Amino acid sequence: MIYLPGHLITNYLFKPSHPNNWPNKKILNWAKNNDGKIIMTKDPKEAVKLVDCVMTDKWISMNDKSNKQKKRKLLKAYQVNSRIMNLAKSDAIFMHCLPANRGEEVTDEVIDGEQSAVWLEAKNRMYVQKSIIEWCLK
Repeated sequence: MIYLPGHLITNYLFKPSHPNNWPNKKILNWAKNNDGKIIMTKDPKEAVKLVDCVMTDKWISMNDKSNKQKKRKLLKAYQVNSRIMNLAKSDAIFMHCLPANRGEEVTDEVIDGEQSAVWLEAKNRMYVQKSIIEWCLK
C-alpha cells in the first residue's frame, strides 16, 4: 500500500488531499474497473496506516506564480513528518521525486532520515534518463 498525495498507483490509491485535488471520476472508474483498490480520504493519518511507502511531490510547481499562499494553507495538513511516518509500517520508505521544499511538503527529519529512499530514487532516475538519451541517439 502506498500513501501518495497526488498520484495514481495501479493497485492502491490513498489520496489524502483536499477533494478539489482528487482525480476525476473517469480515472477512479478506470482504476476500479481494472481491479484497483481505491480508498479516497482527506485524512493523512488514515491513509498512512500500515503502508509500505509514503510518497509526496512539490506542492507548488516551480513555474507556478499564482495562489502560492492559498496552496500552502490548503496542503499544510498533508506534510510528511515524523508523526505521519510513525503511522506507516516500521520498515516503510519515504520517496520524493525532488526538488523538495523542506519544511513544506516534507520535514528535514524525514527526507534525511533512515526511512528515506529519496537519494536512491534520484540515482535510479539518472540512470533511466541516461538510457533514454542513449536510445534516442541510436
